Amino acid sequence: MKTKSTKGFTLIEIIITLAILAVLFLLASGNYRKHISDANETLIIADTGKMSTAIKAELANDKKPLSKDPISRRRLRGATVYSGRQKESGLPNELLYNIENPRKHLNTTLKGQFVATADGEAYYIKRNTSTKPNTGTIVIPPQQPPVCPEAELNKLNGNYKITRGSDYAIYIQESSGAMLKIDLRCLKLDTFVYNIIKLKGVNGTEQLSIRRDPIVQVIEKKGNILTLQDIKGNTGKIDISSAEIFTQNQPLEDKKIQVKLIPDTTKAKIINILEDDFPLQGTIQDLMINAPTIKENVTKLAMISSDDIFRSQTTNGITFYPEGNSYVKNSLVTVYTDDLELLDKLEDYLKQNGKAKIQVKYEQSNKEIYKTLIKLEVLTSDGYKDIKTL
Repeated sequence: MKTKSTKGFTLIEIIITLAILAVLFLLASGNYRKHISDANETLIIADTGKMSTAIKAELANDKKPLSKDPISRRRLRGATVYSGRQKESGLPNELLYNIENPRKHLNTTLKGQFVATADGEAYYIKRNTSTKPNTGTIVIPPQQPPVCPEAELNKLNGNYKITRGSDYAIYIQESSGAMLKIDLRCLKLDTFVYNIIKLKGVNGTEQLSIRRDPIVQVIEKKGNILTLQDIKGNTGKIDISSAEIFTQNQPLEDKKIQVKLIPDTTKAKIINILEDDFPLQGTIQDLMINAPTIKENVTKLAMISSDDIFRSQTTNGITFYPEGNSYVKNSLVTVYTDDLELLDKLEDYLKQNGKAKIQVKYEQSNKEIYKTLIKLEVLTSDGYKDIKTL
């Protein structure tokens, strides 16, 4: 019987096989490294976002300056050590703070350095294997949703001086001189209704007037009377008989609604009816207006200024402070008139002297309060004169 001889691999075949395996290994390792790189990048973005949220929340709650633990005041010289990457990565050209103990905020496996800006925006510095000192890589996370603590939103009442702005934030100055940064993304229309009005203040400086209409829970509805409850458990009633159109025939019981009250009345407009799981915000004190006790045919005198005129394409009116008092929340009264010439005159005189007097007759019938304009006097060089005689 003849046996078959076994032939081994030649050197050329072995070399070709090894070359093919090497190419396959390189291709596989490249994809592998890419997957590892992508995974690390995802981890960096996620952990940096968590770090930003944690630091901002801590700063908002504890009101600790960045010079305190866990953020030290040791500066990372971004413009020097990492100057080669600054423009490409978007590293902020401002004082950065070294986060000494990132595990205090989150359980991260990242070995690089976390830093933060003064307002708590976190960045991660990832060093590569190069021995060169200025080849660090700054990884900037995508734009994160803003942290909008209730304490910050509660400050959004009154007039402020606008100092500067950016894509997402405005910087305003309170009357005390303190600076306040407001992230405009916090002003969500599905949460609050804001009237942001730029007014001309002293010496032409811009003033920012912001008013919030909070959200309350409807706990009972009897006819047109709603009983509302705020987050603190306070309750109050409003009459929405003139605002049924805003309900869109939706049942209001046990709903959270957004309401805007009509000044000097107990009536309200329903701005929006919200989903059941919407977070409850605001307080009854912010919402409820006590209807004034009015006797029939009583007249009151009040001072008005150029900022108190309300005009639109469909309605015209004069808004003033009852009894000449300084501004008291929810005490504004608007008297409507079709006399456009009178309003034009009033605006002209108010721009010149800034003061006027108004006399109005109040009448109350079936719980409705009617206001009729009796006399309007403006300040002239000869004292207060009836505007109709000028």
